[in-house]
Amino acid sequence: MQRQGSQVPTELSVPASGDGLVTDVLAALSASGAVGDVLQGCAEAVVRRLDAAFARIWVLNEADQVLELRASAGLYTHLDGGHSRVPVGELKIGRIARDARPHLTNDVVNDPQVSDPVWAQREGMVAFAGYPLLVGRRVVGVVGLFARHVLAAESLSMLAEVAAAIAAAIERIRVQERLRAEHAVLVALHRVGVALTSAQFDLRQMVQTVTDAATELSGAAFGAFFYTAVADSGESSVLYTVSGASRDDFAAFGLPLDSPLFQSTLSGRGVVRLDDVTTDPRYGQASPYHGMPPGHLSVRSYLAVPVMGRDGVALGGLFFGHSEPGVFTDEAELAVSAIAQHAAMAIENARLYQRERDVALTLQRSLLPDHLPELATVALAARYLPAAEQAEVGGDWYDALVLPDGRLGLSVGDVVGHDIHAAATMGQLRSALRACMLQRFDAPEVVECLEQFMTATGLKEFTTLAYAVFDSHDRSLQVVRAGHPPPLLLGADGSARYLHGGATPPLGLGLIELDALNTASITVTLEPGTTVLFFTDGLVERRRWTLDQGMTALIAAVGTVEPGDPEALCEAVLAALHGHGHDDTVLLAMTVR
Repeated sequence: MQRQGSQVPTELSVPASGDGLVTDVLAALSASGAVGDVLQGCAEAVVRRLDAAFARIWVLNEADQVLELRASAGLYTHLDGGHSRVPVGELKIGRIARDARPHLTNDVVNDPQVSDPVWAQREGMVAFAGYPLLVGRRVVGVVGLFARHVLAAESLSMLAEVAAAIAAAIERIRVQERLRAEHAVLVALHRVGVALTSAQFDLRQMVQTVTDAATELSGAAFGAFFYTAVADSGESSVLYTVSGASRDDFAAFGLPLDSPLFQSTLSGRGVVRLDDVTTDPRYGQASPYHGMPPGHLSVRSYLAVPVMGRDGVALGGLFFGHSEPGVFTDEAELAVSAIAQHAAMAIENARLYQRERDVALTLQRSLLPDHLPELATVALAARYLPAAEQAEVGGDWYDALVLPDGRLGLSVGDVVGHDIHAAATMGQLRSALRACMLQRFDAPEVVECLEQFMTATGLKEFTTLAYAVFDSHDRSLQVVRAGHPPPLLLGADGSARYLHGGATPPLGLGLIELDALNTASITVTLEPGTTVLFFTDGLVERRRWTLDQGMTALIAAVGTVEPGDPEALCEAVLAALHGHGHDDTVLLAMTVR
């Protein structure tokens, strides 16, 4: 046996056969690909140029202090078996790594470091050379070869040079892999952030986004997000999403909430990362299965990260599994923990939004009429729906009131803004409008009265209004619009057209005068079976639509409904157009009997 710094005895030396070895190895190291593929090219070059029986390269797993076989060429090409994972300090390969010194011999059969001399003699092995792969003084792996001939000093010198090049390449590849992994984490976190922003306040969509991203980033075979949901009644329940598997894979087993492992995470006691969950003392403690139920997806590697709220209370937990042991790394744990922080903020924001939205909706609905007049001459229907994409409630309203002279006043309005202030302003204007309706009977006078109220009280919120008065005696409808979309007139024969007249500037700008209102107002006569549909702009406005496209879509939607039923009309219109808008929507429909 020879040590580093010594020479191989001359009587054992033979001429070097390694011409081109360094060149071939450098060529293999310059190739692109995974570290295993690159090292395989190096091992094949060693076998080819040094006429070795076989050559192998191990890379050190620093966390486990184990040498992992990454390349094997020549007589043996498999990467499994007894030498696939060699602990540092065990066998000659492990001792080379421990001592950071080469092991060289041209008498394999009689070398006490060779663990199986019978095999060596049977296979005709003569020489062995093993070099630590060093970056400075740090070991990153081992390269070793067996040969059926004596290895010359020049061959060993070239092998030492090659070992240095392989070590530098392993370090370079590791740095590149770390950079790629870090970049992947940053990209995934950015993707999660963007997705959570896009999902806004849809809790189910958010937790699914988090589960998918964390499962992919951790390298898990499958993952799940268990989280607490609170119903309107105040009762809480545990829900879950899955990724990398079907919900059907877990449906038969129930929720493992009593498992000590699950409780450790759901109670917020910290991250649990296990190379083999079946060896943990907490495993198998929960009934009725006391371990993995029959038919459950195989789990050896286990990672669980709590999702913690600002108050230190767990909102849920992210759980990941893999059928192979030792899959989850420090980097995976850090990445999932970062995603869990994103998830916690998003969940808390969604819950805060929902509470505030419920308050605003309650306020707004309390300001709208709780019922519509029931009349023999007309049928009325109305709807109010908040925006699908807004965190706040707007200032849309509708109203219908029988006037002192027996006519019917109809109003649909919209105060600009999406907050409680807009809803409160709407309440003021609706009440003021009712007072004006009871004092002045013609539509232009009522709208002028409301403008005067806003001026007198200092209300300057931009407000649109469609106000109409229907007289059942002659079936006349007088309409005035202050910056509001035109109502849609639906004939008993299924025809549809907009009442485009009657337009003036919006309220709140100080631009409305009675003469202009009188000039702009229009009056039409409605035949029995005719329906008039008033609406706010949230029904027909979309980010990717022009207003004309929205108005055309409304015409198409009403064409699917039998004429004469205002309730069915409202339902069909909302089904066709509501749900993708960014504004509140109000409908008020009147059908002449």
